[in-house]
Amino acid sequence: MWAVASVIFLITGVSIILGWSLMAKEERRDTRYLLAVAILTLSVAAVTATAQWYTWDREFHNVVFTYEVVFEPNGTGRARIALPMPTEESLLADLTISPASASVTVSQSGLEPALDVEFSERTTLRASFSGYRASFAPDLSQTSDTRCAPDSCSSTLVMTGVQGNVSEVHVHLSAVWSSTCVGQSWLLDAYVGVGSRSYPGSWQTVAC
Repeated sequence: MWAVASVIFLITGVSIILGWSLMAKEERRDTRYLLAVAILTLSVAAVTATAQWYTWDREFHNVVFTYEVVFEPNGTGRARIALPMPTEESLLADLTISPASASVTVSQSGLEPALDVEFSERTTLRASFSGYRASFAPDLSQTSDTRCAPDSCSSTLVMTGVQGNVSEVHVHLSAVWSSTCVGQSWLLDAYVGVGSRSYPGSWQTVAC
């Protein structure tokens, strides 16, 4: 498509130059003048159509990914949770966490990668990605794939007490892949206890 756009712009530029050249001649026949006007008109139309096509193409083929996790610990102290993460790590390029006392790292110690998040208070983890003509299938580590039966979808989370007496953490996780007309998301809301366990979640699809 970029090649087509380049050709259109090239033809448009040549057409504009040719049109002005014809109009600039002091002695010209009416037919040449009319031809120049026609060329300029078509050139403007071509530029307008190309700009509209480009805008539509970027909107229709733009892929957006958002990832958000909220942790609410029950108890005082510090805890660590290993979370499911996108299998395509580039989607987490702008990963942020707040407050500053919390930390997040990518762990490769298990069978699948995970995000190790350590915190001592209510904490929010966020990431977003937007890419033109990007192609990423909805996929999270430690999570059932999108073909799982509605009542059997789950994610594996691992909680470890680091300090104090945090016995449970309320975790709300949302991961959304979307384009102009189609969206797919993984939603999980669970009270996570110490140890490695599977918690139910759901894949949801939205289409216009």
